[in-house]
Amino acid sequence: MRSLIFAIIAVVATSFMMPAVHAQTAESERQKLVVEMFEIMGYEQIIIRLSETVAKQVSAQIKRKAPTASDKLLAKVGTIYGEEFAAMRPELMLFAGNFLSKNFTIDELKQLMTFYKTPVGQKGIKIMPQMTQEMMAWMPSVMGRFQGRALRRIHALAKEEGLEL
Repeated sequence: MRSLIFAIIAVVATSFMMPAVHAQTAESERQKLVVEMFEIMGYEQIIIRLSETVAKQVSAQIKRKAPTASDKLLAKVGTIYGEEFAAMRPELMLFAGNFLSKNFTIDELKQLMTFYKTPVGQKGIKIMPQMTQEMMAWMPSVMGRFQGRALRRIHALAKEEGLEL
């Protein structure tokens, strides 16, 4: 796992190559901090939980559209999503590494890591994926109402300009 993270960070680093030695040293330190951040956050487990959440949602959609779908089929959905997310893991980690490198200074990364090492930080790491899962399950029921209201308002606004959407 650590070698995969280092490989991904190496790619990130080469995409941001800077001619100054000081800048290269800073970027190298940033890469090491991002790798450590991934380890502290348990990023691999976050990706696994994400794949499980998506698989559950897709399985629920299949079950709604095809109530007679077998448990075997639904179990295979989980397997497929697990495999596909595993194949996409390097790309997801590269994206996250780029995001962290682009949006946080070295000092900010150090502060985040200090926080994530505390009991509250560890609790946050454990509880945030659960919140994300619950939010993803909750969103479809909310989006229907939200989109309906938003579209009615947009249609009324367009109608004021003589447009029929």
